[in-house]
Amino acid sequence: KNVVVEESQTAYQEAFDISTSKMQPTHPITLGLALNFSVFYSEILNPPHKPCQIAKQAPDDAIAQLDTLNEDSY
Repeated sequence: KNVVVEESQTAYQEAFDISTSKMQPTHPITLGLALNFSVFYSEILNPPHKPCQIAKQAPDDAIAQLDTLNEDSY
């Protein structure tokens, strides 16, 4: 089980790093991945603050970018 958890965490982290570096913070995949990653942390790894940090940072980043987007990006 530990191997699966570690591989899952690595895969989530790689996907999260790619989405935050290559996609807009407002992109649905970036936001959905952040939500799923935070749920994984909360339900599988159970650290006290990491899930909230991940879940809060994604919408905060998206909101910060809203003024810079054109209408096609909404």
